[in-house]
Amino acid sequence: MTGPKYLDVLTKVKPDFDKIFGSRNRGWTFVHDGASAHKARATNEWLEENVPNHIKSGPHGEWPANSPDLNPIEQVWVKTQLERSKPRSIPALKRKIKQIWANVDEDFVPKQADGMGKRLKSIIQSGGEFTAN
Repeated sequence: MTGPKYLDVLTKVKPDFDKIFGSRNRGWTFVHDGASAHKARATNEWLEENVPNHIKSGPHGEWPANSPDLNPIEQVWVKTQLERSKPRSIPALKRKIKQIWANVDEDFVPKQADGMGKRLKSIIQSGGEFTAN
């Protein structure tokens, strides 16, 4: 995904952020990793103006590009059928992703949030290295 395309996605979901969390963004923090599209200057400038509580990425950011332990969404991608089935085409990949999302347990997100403290402690103990938690 390119920086401009990611910024377009953020712009489109901003009303949902406001609806779910309130326009002042109190009590939640937007997190994304240091992927190229996430660390684009325009992306971070837009976040500064529109999402006050976010973790910066980029050269001076606070979140590494490859951080599966810190990204709850990675628990879906890394530990599900997607890793096992390895779709061979874009349409097959899209179908598989839709299937995975349709089968995600509604308790998944709260469980991931509850486990974040444990993952953070593991990462600190490992000196910032990847952990199995």
